[in-house]
Amino acid sequence: MNNHENDSFGYPTGTPRAPSTPNNNTCPTTPIYPYYYATPSTPQAPTDTTSGEPDTVSSRKRKPKRTEEDKLEYMLGALNQLSWTLGDFLYMIFRVADNQGQKVTRSRRHAAMVSRFLGGTSRHTAGEILKAWLRDPCGKPNQDADEYSAMFTSTVAYYELKHARVAITAAATQLVEKELEREIRMVTRSDSGLHGSGVSPKGKPEICWNDIGPATVSNVKNIINRYQPLTWDIVNHLVTPPSRVRGGVQAVRKIRPPDLVRSLSWFHVISILTHITDIYGNYQFYQLLTHLFCSFLARGQGNLVLCMWRTASIIHVW
Repeated sequence: MNNHENDSFGYPTGTPRAPSTPNNNTCPTTPIYPYYYATPSTPQAPTDTTSGEPDTVSSRKRKPKRTEEDKLEYMLGALNQLSWTLGDFLYMIFRVADNQGQKVTRSRRHAAMVSRFLGGTSRHTAGEILKAWLRDPCGKPNQDADEYSAMFTSTVAYYELKHARVAITAAATQLVEKELEREIRMVTRSDSGLHGSGVSPKGKPEICWNDIGPATVSNVKNIINRYQPLTWDIVNHLVTPPSRVRGGVQAVRKIRPPDLVRSLSWFHVISILTHITDIYGNYQFYQLLTHLFCSFLARGQGNLVLCMWRTASIIHVW
C-alpha cells in the first residue's frame, strides 16, 4: 500500500499518510493514467507455452510486407471512413483557394507532397496520370450523353465539363487557342520587326523598297519562329505530308515537293491570320514574300512567269 498522499494527477506529494482502516467506498489510490506515470518494468521475453523456453526474435513471425494493392485498399478504406470520394480528396489536395476565393494555407507536409508531385520529382508524374485518364474508357461519355459532342470544344469552359476525357481535350483546345492569340498580339507589335520601315502620310508604318532584299525571307522566318513558335509548329504539321514507305524504301516526292509546299503554306496562312488581327499588319508584304519565294523555288518557266506576274500585281497595288 502506498504510504504517501497523491495529488489530483496521481503524483505522490511526499507527505506520509497515516494508516487507516480500509474503506471500500473510497476511490482507489492508483493514478488515473498509470501507463503515463508508472515506472516502466523490464520487458520479459515471451515464453513458449509448449516447450517452456523463452521465445527468441528470430522465431517470431513478422507481418508480410504490404503490396501496392493492399496499400490502395487501405487508402480507399480510409476515404470511405471519412465519407470522402476520390474527387473530394483530389480537390482538397490541389485546391489553391477556398469557396470564398481566399488563398488556402497548406501545412508543411501537405505543401511538400504537392510540390514534389507538381514539380515532377515524384515517382509518378502528372503526365502519366493524364495519359491513364485519357486511356481509361470510364472517362469517355456514351454516344447518347450530352457531353459526347463536347470533345475538343472551345465554347464550354473545360472546368465545367464532367467526363475526364472531354475535360482534358477541351482544356488542351482552349489553352492552345489562348496561346495562338497571344502570339499574334506579340508578332503584330511595332517592335517585332514585321512592320515596314517607311512612314505613310498618316504617320503609320508602311512597306518600302528598302525592306525587300536577299535576306527578307529568312528574316521574316526568324521573326515568326521567335514570336509564333506554336503557330509555326501547327502550320508546319498540317502542311507536311506524311512520308510513304514502299517495299522498305521511303518514297521521295518529285511533284509538289514538301519543302516548297510547306514554305508557301506557312507564308500564306500566317499572313492571313496576321492581317485579320491587325489592320495595319503587313498583309501585302507577306503576299509579296510568298510569290517571291515561289519564284525562287518553283521549277519550270511557266510557274516562274506566273509568280512574277502575281508579284508585279501586288507591287502595282502599293
